[in-house]
Amino acid sequence: RGGELLFNTFYASLPDAPVRLDLSMRGSGAAWEVESLAWHDPNVLDVTARAQIDANADAPLRSLEAQANLGNAAIAIPRYADSLLGMGGLSGLKAAGKLRAEIELEAEGFRRVHLGPEALDLIDPAGRFDVAGLGGNITLSAGDVEVPGQIRWRSAHVHGIELGPSNQFLQSRRRGLELAQPATLEVLGGQVELSRLSYAPNAQGEAMFDLAMTLAGLDLARLSTGFGWPSFQGTLSGEVSGLRYADDVLEVQGGLAMALFDGRVAIESLRMERPFGVAPTLSASIDIADLDLAPLTSAFGFGQITGRLEGYIRDLLLVDWSPVAFDAYLQTSTKAKDRRISQRAVTELTNVGGGGLVAGLQGTVLKAFSSFGYQQIALGCTLANDVCTMRGLPSKDGSGGYTIVDGSGLPRVNVVGFQKKVDWPVLLGRLKAAVSGQQSPVFE
Repeated sequence: RGGELLFNTFYASLPDAPVRLDLSMRGSGAAWEVESLAWHDPNVLDVTARAQIDANADAPLRSLEAQANLGNAAIAIPRYADSLLGMGGLSGLKAAGKLRAEIELEAEGFRRVHLGPEALDLIDPAGRFDVAGLGGNITLSAGDVEVPGQIRWRSAHVHGIELGPSNQFLQSRRRGLELAQPATLEVLGGQVELSRLSYAPNAQGEAMFDLAMTLAGLDLARLSTGFGWPSFQGTLSGEVSGLRYADDVLEVQGGLAMALFDGRVAIESLRMERPFGVAPTLSASIDIADLDLAPLTSAFGFGQITGRLEGYIRDLLLVDWSPVAFDAYLQTSTKAKDRRISQRAVTELTNVGGGGLVAGLQGTVLKAFSSFGYQQIALGCTLANDVCTMRGLPSKDGSGGYTIVDGSGLPRVNVVGFQKKVDWPVLLGRLKAAVSGQQSPVFE
C-alpha cells in the first residue's frame, strides 16, 4: 500500500490501494533461477515472469520470459513508465486504452518482443505527435524466418501534420522490422507513398531506421497551418530517396527534391540531432530555383512582387528550431517577362535593408502608382554570432551601399541598403513587422 520504488533508472510511485507481489526463487551463490514472479496492480498492470541469473557472468541476466498486460494505460504508463520514457524526452506522455507485451531475452539479446496495443491513444505533451485508436500485433523476432505483423490507427499527427487512417502489414526477422509491402498514407489532402521503411538495431543495439518515399499533392495551406507558417497556397510534391535514423540522428541521404510555387527546391545535407529530444538541432543547405514570386509574397503579406526567385541558403543551422547560422542569398531572375513590385513591397524591402529610396521620383507623384517595374531584386544575409551581414547587388551610385531593388521603366524606383551589419533580433523584428502589416508606405 503506497510508497515509492526506485531501481536503477526505474521509478514508480505506488497507489494507496494494495499491490501484490509474488516471487519464487531457487539457487545459491551467484546463480539463481526466478521460478515465478507476479506483479498485480488491479485493473492497471499485471506482470508475470521467470528468469535465470548468473551474477558472475558478463551478462548477468541469462534468460527472461515476461508478459505484461496494461489494463488501463492512462494510469499504468505515468505510474510505471514515466521515468523510462523521460530518458527519451517523452516524460509526461498521456495515454488511454490497453496494451499487451511479451518479451523473451537471452544473454546475446532478445529472441522475441511482441506488442499488442488495443484502442491505444498516445499524446505527447510537447505536441510533437499523437495517435488515436492504435492497434495490431507488432512482433520483433531474432530468428531467420519472417514473422508477420500488422499495425493500424484511426488518426495520427506528427509535428502538427495529420496522417489519415492506416492499416499496414509488417514482417520481422533478425531483430529487424520492415513493411511487408509498399504503403500509401493519406496526408494533408495528398499522398505519401512509402516504398521502403525498415528498422534494425546497429552493432551497439541502438535503433536504425531507413526510409524512402514520394510525396504527391500535399496541401501547402494545411501544412502551413500545422507548422504555424504563413498561409501558403498550392501543393507540395517531392521525393526522398533515403532517410536514416540512428544514434538519435536523422539524416536524409541523396537529398530532398520538392516542387512548390511552380518551381523547385532542393535540400542537401539535411541532418537532425535529437529530433524528439531536448534542444533539437537541424543543419542543411537549400537551393531555390524558378519560384513564382506572386503567390509566395502574397502568402507572407509582404506586398506583391511578380517574377521568379532563385538563390540558396547554405550552412543552415537551427537550434531548438531557431536559426543560429546560415549564408543566404536570394535574387530574382532576369529572364522573367513580367517583373513588377508594389508600393508596399518597396517600402518593406527598404525597411529590412535599413536604406532609402534613391534615384527615383519623390513626393506625391509616387502615390499615383500602385506598382513599379524592376530589373532585378537581390538580398543576402550571412548570420554568425547573432549578427547578420547584409548584401545585395553592387551599388551603381558610389554611395557605399548595396542595391536591393534595381528599378526599370518610368517611374524608376531603386532601393539601396546602407546597414551592412544588423543584429539578428533587430532584423527578425523588421521581417515580422513587414509580414504583419505594421508598417505602411510613407513617401516624403
